[in-house]
Amino acid sequence: MSIMHTKMITAKGKEAMLTKTRETADKIEAHFDTIENEIFNGDAFLKWRGSFDMKKVIIKKEGADVKIDYDIRLLNWPDGLSIKVYKHKALGVFAYLKDEEECQKYLNEKPVACRYWRESFYFSHRENLDSERYVLLEGNEMQDNDTHQCLEKIKCHLEEITNILSKCQ
Repeated sequence: MSIMHTKMITAKGKEAMLTKTRETADKIEAHFDTIENEIFNGDAFLKWRGSFDMKKVIIKKEGADVKIDYDIRLLNWPDGLSIKVYKHKALGVFAYLKDEEECQKYLNEKPVACRYWRESFYFSHRENLDSERYVLLEGNEMQDNDTHQCLEKIKCHLEEITNILSKCQ
C-alpha cells in the first residue's frame, strides 16, 4: 500500500511540475510578445517603423523549457545580418552576420564567431561579445525589467549596425 501511495505523490508532483513549466512558458511568451509589439509599434523604434522583418521560432515540448528565437532585421540590410533575441537556457540579444567574409568587410577586423551559433559571427565592434549578449543566465526568471533590457539592447544594436553600414556606402 505504501508503494501505491508513493506513486500517487509522484504523479501529483509530475503534474505540478508540468503546470509550472506551462505557466513559465506562457509568461516568457508574453514577454516576447511585448518585445515584438514594442519593435513594431513603440516610440523607441519609430525611426525604423515599416522597415522591420522578423522571423520567430518558438519550440514547446511537454515538460521542457520553452525556447524562443526572434531574428530581427531591417529590410535594407545585407542578407544574413540580423539581431537575435533568444531565450533558451539563458536570455540574450546579439547582432550577427552569417557570412564571415562580409562581416570582416564591414567591420574591418577579424570577426568573432558566435558561441553556440554555428556559422554566425558577431556584427559589432564591442568587446566581450560572448558575455555581453546575456541579459539573464536563467531565462526562466525573465521579468519586466529584463524585457526592457532586451529592448534597449535591440535598439543599441540597430543604431550600431546602421552606423557600421553607413560607413561602407
